[in-house]
Amino acid sequence: MTNELFSKIQMPVGWAKTGITIENGIQFKKTRDLTLNLEVMTDLNKCKSVYDVSLGDSTGHYKINKSNNVINDLKVNIVNAIDQRNNNTFTDFFFEKKGKYYHVATIDYTDSYKFKEDIYEALLVIIKNL
Repeated sequence: MTNELFSKIQMPVGWAKTGITIENGIQFKKTRDLTLNLEVMTDLNKCKSVYDVSLGDSTGHYKINKSNNVINDLKVNIVNAIDQRNNNTFTDFFFEKKGKYYHVATIDYTDSYKFKEDIYEALLVIIKNL
């Protein structure tokens, strides 16, 4: 199911699939400093569990913010975590579409969140194509 589902996604220029295996998902990279994981779940409880984990900080090193946004008529829950030691940014997007639950996890390994526009553009493409 996931290969067929993910084959519809034509990522923006510069993004490439990696060879890394993700359970029920796929990984893309744009640069060595920007990674995006897309995971599909059919179980709402699993999605809630992943969301809850993204809100946690057992180390005390992260500044975590959560928000909601509407993107292409879908409610998207967003968790943004900034590692205060190096300013790496981890942003998780959660949404439901056509009875499936999606988790898009991005990692920006720069100290300025300089890939924010690239992440948003990729998220729009993913949402439109699922």
